Amino acid sequence: MFWNVLLLEKDKIFKRSLFWIELALLTLLIVIIDLARFFIFRSFPQQLAAYMLKGSTWPDGLINAVQYADAHAVGGFLLIILIGTITAQEYSWRTMHMWLCHGIPRPALMGAKFVIMLLPILLILLTSLIVSGGITGCISLILDGSLHTNQLDIKELLLTFLETAYVLLPYVALTYMIAVTSRSVVITISVSLAFVFLVESNVYIALTLIGGNLGRAAQYLPIGLAKALSSQNGGLNPSLTPPTIVAIVGIAIYTLLFGGITLWAFQRQSLAN
Repeated sequence: MFWNVLLLEKDKIFKRSLFWIELALLTLLIVIIDLARFFIFRSFPQQLAAYMLKGSTWPDGLINAVQYADAHAVGGFLLIILIGTITAQEYSWRTMHMWLCHGIPRPALMGAKFVIMLLPILLILLTSLIVSGGITGCISLILDGSLHTNQLDIKELLLTFLETAYVLLPYVALTYMIAVTSRSVVITISVSLAFVFLVESNVYIALTLIGGNLGRAAQYLPIGLAKALSSQNGGLNPSLTPPTIVAIVGIAIYTLLFGGITLWAFQRQSLAN
């Protein structure tokens, strides 16, 4: 039963043009941003240009490629649009009612929706890695005549890829929660985008600047936990962020919390009208 529901959910995503348009848009944005960065930085004085372009050449350029798929970057924006549009539209199109009338349990339907979203997450990450990695690789060949593969840390690249995918999960669950409780495409997309790109980011910055207990509390927001994971992989100072295990567990708790509220609300919804 669950496998059949997964296949149904897969078709909803991949047989519609929305997701493929999003991947095309992601590709275009990466090309524009990476090339613009290259031409702008190259116009700087030589020493400053070399410093600024370090992140646009391998190995740093390849490892940084997945940054476009981050929850607070293009990847998060595209996932919110995708989930909000497909999930909320099912209420007006009455496809939810149709699946349930065919005997599909509500937990199975909602679980399948969340599980199948792992595929778009991975495809967005792979697109970012391939496109930006390819461009920065070409820049490396132009500037240095080498890809510097001997300096590439495969473990760091894999960890960065997995971390980026993992920290997207609470935001996916949050968007599903808003979509199910509001049943509105407009509300889901606007509220989710406002929270991720305005509310959470600004609250995190404000509390961090205030410092003290409020600053420490900010580190346990999803964005703070995400930064904690990246800090263990060469990012921020690990002493200023929660330990890795705390960040991993915290992200899982947020995901389960939002997912649990979504299922609780869905179980109690009347789809008769």
